[in-house]
Parts: sequence; structure tokens; C-alpha cells
Amino acid sequence: MTTLEFETERLLLRRFSLADIEDFFELGSDPDVIRYAQPQPFADLDEARRFMQEAPLTDYEKYGYGRLAVILKQTDELIGFCGIKHLPQLGMDELGYRYKTRHWGKGYATEAGAATLAHARDDLALKKIIALVLDGNEASANVARKLGMKFRSYVDYEDERPMLFEISLTT
Repeated sequence: MTTLEFETERLLLRRFSLADIEDFFELGSDPDVIRYAQPQPFADLDEARRFMQEAPLTDYEKYGYGRLAVILKQTDELIGFCGIKHLPQLGMDELGYRYKTRHWGKGYATEAGAATLAHARDDLALKKIIALVLDGNEASANVARKLGMKFRSYVDYEDERPMLFEISLTT
């Protein structure tokens, strides 16, 4: 199993741990951050902890990968997450990212996304990655495009109809 830790010039991507729960809670409770990502904010730290255990921590064990904490190396602050999540409903692997609002517009999503796609190709041997983006979320659509992902279609997923972007990781 891969260690699930890698770096870019400015960022460290690593597994989440329960020690990250306050930052994880912030990422899941800020209305601006979750606007296109989850229907309701976390009610409290206990709900965030349950979600962390059911999603990224379980995904690491089940699939060998999942969403990773993104750490700004200059300050050692957890600023968001980025990573590959297996979506069994679609039978595909999705790149997803979320950042605290004070870190928007600084290129972190694109930087971490590029490193994550390289990790998916080189270390995880994945062949294709998708990104699901809801209409109106132009910032996420722009990140997907900057990463070389192409719009393919709209798909039905969890009572939504997001745009599906994809990229082949084979050479």
C-alpha cells in the first residue's frame, strides 16, 4: 500500500487523521465552502468525526487511497483537501478538492490537483480520473480544465446532475 504522502513546491498532501478534526469540521461547515459539495453543514465535531471515519479513513483501508489533507508547508496549516475517491455508484475514481475560503484564488487547487493526478497515474496505476462539478461552480470547472480534464456529459449522481469531466492517465 502506498504511503499516500507527497509534496509540491508549496504543499504537503497526506492522509487525514482524527487529530485534524477541527480543520475537517471547518471544511464541512463553512456555507461558502460546501455550497456545491454537501447539502448541510456538519452540526458539530462528532458529526464531522463520524464522516471522517466513514469517508477518507475508511477509503484508505478499502481502496488504498482517498481524500488527503492539504498542508501549506510555509505555515504547517491544513488549508483544505484534495484526493481521489472511488465512487462505487459510477464505478469511477473522482478527483475532489475543497479549500478554506481564505485560501481560494492562490492556485492551491490546481497545484495539489496536478500532483494528485501524477500520484494516481504513477503510484496508484489508475487509468482514468473524473471530476464531478455542479452547474454554477465555475471555479471547480476551471480547475478541472487547467488540469487537462475534458467535459464529457452530465450524469445522475446522488440526486444531482453534475457535469462530468475526465482525463485519461495512460500515455
